[in-house]
Amino acid sequence: MQYPPGTRVSGTLIDEAGNPVAGMQMQLQPLGRYVESDAEGRFTFYDVPDGNYDLSPDDAAGEYDSFDPPLRSISITGDQGMQDFIASRLDIRGRVSTGETALPLVEILLNPGGLVAKTGPDGTYEFRKLVSGNYTVSVFSGGIEVTPPSYNLFLGSEDLEGNDFTASGFEPTYLISGTIRDGVDPVPGVVVYLHPGGKLAFTDETGFYAFYSLAPGSYVVSAALSGYKLTPDTQGVTIINSGQTADFSAEPIQLYQVIRDCIEVDNSDVVMGFMPGVDVYFADVNTAAVVAIRRTDQFGQASVQLPAGDYYSYLQHPLFNGVAYFGSESFSLNGSDVVISRHYARTNPVTWESFVAEYISSECTQCHRPDAQTAVDPPLRTYDEVVAVVNACNARIQNNTMPPGNPSHDAYKRWFKVWRDNGTALE
Repeated sequence: MQYPPGTRVSGTLIDEAGNPVAGMQMQLQPLGRYVESDAEGRFTFYDVPDGNYDLSPDDAAGEYDSFDPPLRSISITGDQGMQDFIASRLDIRGRVSTGETALPLVEILLNPGGLVAKTGPDGTYEFRKLVSGNYTVSVFSGGIEVTPPSYNLFLGSEDLEGNDFTASGFEPTYLISGTIRDGVDPVPGVVVYLHPGGKLAFTDETGFYAFYSLAPGSYVVSAALSGYKLTPDTQGVTIINSGQTADFSAEPIQLYQVIRDCIEVDNSDVVMGFMPGVDVYFADVNTAAVVAIRRTDQFGQASVQLPAGDYYSYLQHPLFNGVAYFGSESFSLNGSDVVISRHYARTNPVTWESFVAEYISSECTQCHRPDAQTAVDPPLRTYDEVVAVVNACNARIQNNTMPPGNPSHDAYKRWFKVWRDNGTALE
């Protein structure tokens, strides 16, 4: 490699133990020049004009407490070698284990200062960049008995190593981890679910995810990412006395755009306006499982991307401007996007007289009346009798225990709930 001719300024940066410090920016002012120390801690400024300069480390990341010397003032009249520095910091380190097994994610407390550090996968912990003085180190995580209970330490001019804790009466925990790739390429941002426990994790830029601090037992791991098919769908994982791996492969799939318009019209189908702020549910025709929920925007549109398949959409809470609206649409996705335009005709709100009286009469009063052969309390014959127990009625109607053995149609259940939620209007 050819370097420019002229004066060179060079040196070496090491730590207190004599190890090279790599990747540290060295600055030469007022020239405003920077170079980075190499793997052996060496640095060189080339082609430096004659003059007076200040040479110092630029520890922007705050890795070290101090440098010896903190700055070198040099006068350039020729090559200036041996401009060496020693980087120093004071650390306290240790490890938590059962004697044989490292314990990750254990919280360690340092006082004074109230600093907390977590042990890594190998059970080690570290408090960095401390000043000389007296400290107490103890285990902060609850439920762990350790020996010794704590360390009372004096931190002088050298790091303190080997402040280890041995845990007893402690059930080791384990992790489930894995990678998700599209062929050889990692797939970040995948949502990974763990059951039981309901934990969530996300793959990082390398496609890696992990669930920590798991007790021995059986688990189910699943993953999902819009626009990808994950294989397998789920994985059963059993932890006995070691961590387990659950990898997935991800395959891009075609998604189609679905736009559902919600438009309010009068009884003559004359458009009265859009229906913003309405929740539209999209469900799989074959399984009835809800696959997406979208809220309409200011133009009454709900938009979603779905893979090929057969679906239907509906309003789960069909109340807009005090008026109840119902209806669903089926559609198929296979090769093209879909736009669904649904007109909701403005009709009378759900009231006792327009719907509830007839519904209660046909569904409930066969049993809930005093003169029935198999009378059941409370009586549900009049408006006042129903309103008095409307919350209990709604709960039983919604959970399909009334009428017993003969649940109401879903539309009737929704209409009754709308009537209850909207103030039990009489007429």
